[in-house]
Amino acid sequence: MLSSEDGRLLFEQAFYYSAVGVALVNTEGYVLMSNPALQQMLGYTKEDLEKNPFDVFSHPEDNKHDRENLESLIRGEIHFYQMEKRYIKKNGAILWTLLNVTMVKDEAGLPQYFIGQIQDITERKQYERSTMETQQYLAKIIETVPAGITLLDEEGNIVFANKMAEQILGIHKSALASMKYNDPGFSITSIDGNAIPEKELPFSRVMETEEPVEDVTHVLADEQGGRRIVSINAAPLTDEHGGINAVLCAITDLTSTVRTEEKLRRVNKKLKRLSERDGLTGVANRRLFDVQLQKYWETEEAFSLILFDLDYFKPYNDHFGHQAGDDALKMTAQTLENIMQSSGTLFRYGGEEFAVLMNGVEEEGAALAEQLRTELQQLCIPHHQGAAGPCLTASFGVSSSLDAGTIDELVDNTDQALYKAKAMGRNTVASSRMLKSGDSGAVSGGKA
Repeated sequence: MLSSEDGRLLFEQAFYYSAVGVALVNTEGYVLMSNPALQQMLGYTKEDLEKNPFDVFSHPEDNKHDRENLESLIRGEIHFYQMEKRYIKKNGAILWTLLNVTMVKDEAGLPQYFIGQIQDITERKQYERSTMETQQYLAKIIETVPAGITLLDEEGNIVFANKMAEQILGIHKSALASMKYNDPGFSITSIDGNAIPEKELPFSRVMETEEPVEDVTHVLADEQGGRRIVSINAAPLTDEHGGINAVLCAITDLTSTVRTEEKLRRVNKKLKRLSERDGLTGVANRRLFDVQLQKYWETEEAFSLILFDLDYFKPYNDHFGHQAGDDALKMTAQTLENIMQSSGTLFRYGGEEFAVLMNGVEEEGAALAEQLRTELQQLCIPHHQGAAGPCLTASFGVSSSLDAGTIDELVDNTDQALYKAKAMGRNTVASSRMLKSGDSGAVSGGKA
């Protein structure tokens, strides 16, 4: 058993060499003794600490709570207490501490002094504060980002949803808390309305691959029975052992964007069509002809070009008027385009002149030209001023890409064939190859 002297020495050694601050404080609040650790912690000397009440070194906001605990010790209501308390260091800095206090009584049971153990927890408090601020920032970010944020546990249950998620999904978070990622209420489908296998849903893919997934597009049914198009990014969250314990999902509402894009596509398609169609007749215009002619040429496959003029169209306009002339152009274009179908493409080349591009050699082009000439003659738009007969007719020139070295040569060859058809009395089809062979006859022709 230790002697009283040995006990005293042991206490002094424990007091002076303790790694935590220790102070003996009398019932008046003055420091009786302080160890070097406490002196270093606060930046005060032994003398500085002993000549002032300990409250002087304490943060004013913590003194009341500390005194209440001391009074409870004195009354015997508690045997010790522990609290987080702030002190003011000599340099004015705040020191966060964990304070443990017990009371020593004399032989009569009266309070003699208090023993306070003071542990520096400033770094821990700074970390806690930093963590709390970070959590607050993250909470604000999650609630203000323009995307729905949901957190799913490892079973796929929705355990958190921000306000934007409520808005996008159209379901209050209290109801979402009882739902799973594949709840039938979401009516999840693909863009084209097909059901999506559960294994292809973002949550399932993340759980299966343990990798994030991005830009998965789904369609959800809203409360009004409409469709809401969403893009989902999902990523796994792991525990300290690397196992997935949650999946974080970010949901972006694409509905208005997709609808706007669809409208824009329709408008662009309409504008494109308008830019490629002749405003009067509705058939393809000269601009599109130039584009298509270049494409035909670049294929390096045989194709034919047909050019035709309505015969004696100026006298027709002079006699019947420009409105009747416009009507005749429209009737001619619509009738011949319907006949052609997939045989080729009809273009308004300019004024009363039209062009046709088609795959095939010159003989095939000449056959189509004859079909168009015959159909126009049978349509018989009255033309009492026409020298070629009582009906509106046309003269056709045909040429093949096989007989031309350039696009310009092809067009020139076809023009020459057209001029030949006109020179032969009009209402006739003439081909470029026949001209080059010295044949003065037309491919076909007739007079009403």
